[in-house]
Amino acid sequence: MYVKNSNNKYSRIFILQLHSCNNINLCKKKFLEKVLSYYNVSISNIFYNQYGKPYLDNIYFNYSDTSKYIALIVGYDEVGIDIENIRDIDKIMAKKILNSKENTTNDSLYLLKHWVGKEAYVKYIGTGIIDDFNGIDLSSIQKKNNYISIINKDFIMYAFSKNKIDTSIKYYNEEEIL
Repeated sequence: MYVKNSNNKYSRIFILQLHSCNNINLCKKKFLEKVLSYYNVSISNIFYNQYGKPYLDNIYFNYSDTSKYIALIVGYDEVGIDIENIRDIDKIMAKKILNSKENTTNDSLYLLKHWVGKEAYVKYIGTGIIDDFNGIDLSSIQKKNNYISIINKDFIMYAFSKNKIDTSIKYYNEEEIL
């Protein structure tokens, strides 16, 4: 079981890199089965809250996918994650993503970072995806919550957790899962 010590239960992030997955739902299912087996739980016991957020009896999880990656966070309390491929996004989206304090640039990476961070946050609090993120201040929620963000040449990923997040992210490739 993934626990740092008996007093501090950490949330853990797992990322699956996709190469030739033709059925994203099957890949997600197999990945979830593999990871949850480390926690001695089965996906057959999944429940959903009123907004469709999945959870198990004593284990919370959340996942997100892109065309190249599936990101999964597992913990012992509420968690949320989002991952997006690095890409240009429409600058018109800035009005839906950024509030007046954040709206300082039209840089596409800046917009994408805020979109991913805010989407991970609403998944964490369990209310589901909303159309308008500009009512959420990313810097404020980062100060008040446990989170991790990764920005590299391929993707942006944000994860939030009530518990501390283990920073040693476990990466998989398709061959290990399928």
